[in-house]
Amino acid sequence: MLKIILFNEFMGNNLSKLDVDENYLYYSKMWGPLHVFDKETLKFRALFINRKEQFYTYHIDKQFLYFYQDDKIHVIDKQTYEEVGVCEKIITEDLIKAKEKCEKDTNREFLMFKRVCASNNDFFYICSAYQQSVVVFDKKTWKEVHTIKFENWSIRDIYADDSYLYILEVSRGKPLRILSNTNWEEIKQISPTTYDIPDRFESICLDEQYIYLLGGIQQEKKYPSYQGAIIILKKGTWEKIFEIRHLRIISMRIKGQYLYLIKNGNIIEIWDTKKWEVLDTIIDEKDDIQLIAIGTEYMFSTTKQGKLKKWNLASNKVVKTLYSKTIDVNSVAIDDEYIYVGSDIGSIRIWDRESLQTERILREDKNSIKVFIYDDYLFGTENITHVWERGTWNKVQEIDLTLNAIDYDEKYVYYCDYGHYVKVGNPITFDVIRILHHSDWVNIIKVDDNFLYSADNHVLSIWNKENWKQVIIIEPPDDTKIRDLLLDNDYIYVFTDGKIVQTWKKKVWKKVQERDIDRFDNSFVLYGDYVFCLNVSSNSIKIRDNNSWELVKEFVGYGEILIYRLYKDTLVIASIDGIVSVYSLKDYSLQYVFYNNSDYNLDLFRKYEECFEKIDLVGECFIASIKEDNGICKEVLKRIINEECIPVKDHKYGLIYDKDAIGN
Repeated sequence: MLKIILFNEFMGNNLSKLDVDENYLYYSKMWGPLHVFDKETLKFRALFINRKEQFYTYHIDKQFLYFYQDDKIHVIDKQTYEEVGVCEKIITEDLIKAKEKCEKDTNREFLMFKRVCASNNDFFYICSAYQQSVVVFDKKTWKEVHTIKFENWSIRDIYADDSYLYILEVSRGKPLRILSNTNWEEIKQISPTTYDIPDRFESICLDEQYIYLLGGIQQEKKYPSYQGAIIILKKGTWEKIFEIRHLRIISMRIKGQYLYLIKNGNIIEIWDTKKWEVLDTIIDEKDDIQLIAIGTEYMFSTTKQGKLKKWNLASNKVVKTLYSKTIDVNSVAIDDEYIYVGSDIGSIRIWDRESLQTERILREDKNSIKVFIYDDYLFGTENITHVWERGTWNKVQEIDLTLNAIDYDEKYVYYCDYGHYVKVGNPITFDVIRILHHSDWVNIIKVDDNFLYSADNHVLSIWNKENWKQVIIIEPPDDTKIRDLLLDNDYIYVFTDGKIVQTWKKKVWKKVQERDIDRFDNSFVLYGDYVFCLNVSSNSIKIRDNNSWELVKEFVGYGEILIYRLYKDTLVIASIDGIVSVYSLKDYSLQYVFYNNSDYNLDLFRKYEECFEKIDLVGECFIASIKEDNGICKEVLKRIINEECIPVKDHKYGLIYDKDAIGN
């Protein structure tokens, strides 16, 4: 069976990784898949599946790939892609209790290990989510051989070479701890303040002789004269050999005798560590660099603008660029004609629901913009709220405010711009006519014909819209917080983080019911006799009967679900990766799926359905399985994804590309 796959997304985050070895380039994001490229051609070699399959990339070293799944670390040989071992924490009674307590208190899935790990020739080290400890696994047997425990520490990162284990802490001012790799006893602490670094060490790099410490600072305004620093220490004696100071050193990599520094977003400075002088400078004149990986002849970089670049180190020139095919989604809205998608790069993409083509792209902000609609207007908000007239897309005004919670009625807009209050104002200009005060940050605002409902973490306030007086205050059960609120004609439903929903009768304000709910359910929407909710554990949208709370239907997410919206008989689900899926609520059928940069009409697939075995999305990748390789299939797929057909074969943990594949 052949499969067709479309890759996207080089826009990193603070837990992205970019690595290179003799043959391949490796790229992954937090919760995302691991993509393996041929280093020379940048063609795909393999894809390891992401969070939809509950499989997380954790670590890469010279020999192995390490993945997290089902509370275990699976070890994969980089050459054969075969599993060679499984690292599993020894389960104790205390650990079971800690897991139960975590899931009860946080309403989140308990992860056995944090995404903090390191390895050398003999051992694999990973930070345990239970207590503050580092678990040591022997790479010959993949069995747990030791646990290093720390009191009152929150581990930020760990590094290892053949002689030492290095541990960084999250809190400011805490030292770097250096442990022996033979008995794991502490042999040295290095404080950032020793080297005039007021905050902490952000990261380190290692070579055979030296340790390179990058000094970071979170609040530059507090220390306006502070210069970023890299401190170089000799291993063993731990004496300072050299230091480099600059206002904005973002990150660093070491390769042989050369140290590569990313400065000011788009400058890479290359230092010769034998002479301690700048050997060369590389400038990306178009984009902001996020990650780099250094090969023998080439350097690879990812950018904030979503590109993967291959640089020739002899000429310092870009020789190849791959572009992201999606844009991260942060919000979605829908009406009869359009779907509106807000993104983290400051654009709103407007999709025509009939033609499935992009009607318009509105760009207003450099970083992020969230979208919502009211009456004849489209709003985009982040640092400034922009207002467009729907249909003409003419901007009618800009409002200097950021919206945290909002609702409308026919007369007013009710909103909070991150404060202890609700503002009542004109629905277009947002001019304020009244302010209703809270004792804490307002997170939820709902309105019906007679009352305004506003909630912070601790209380729900109900206001009479005729005189703006407070009618009643509803407090959740002890030690719980209000996380959502629903309204119908007769009742209000108050959801708390303590797995409880309370039903209150309107006007008499009497509690008539209290019941337990799934602790992973949130983001509730009332739709007739049903309640829709996002379940973060199963990564799905669930439809429950409002009376019995029984499950009626479930929609599993394509990628990590961020948000969903209901409009008439349509359900729209958007993932953080940029995947938007649209369902009919009449028969629960999938209507179409598109990325926030390209559209894919499944009707085109169905037209030639005899050619296809399966149509699906895995994480950030669009996949169609083909029954047979024929010319019709190729032409259809070219029309839909505008890419060459690339067949791959299945693997236990992902998709491996055939070396002789078409288009490879």
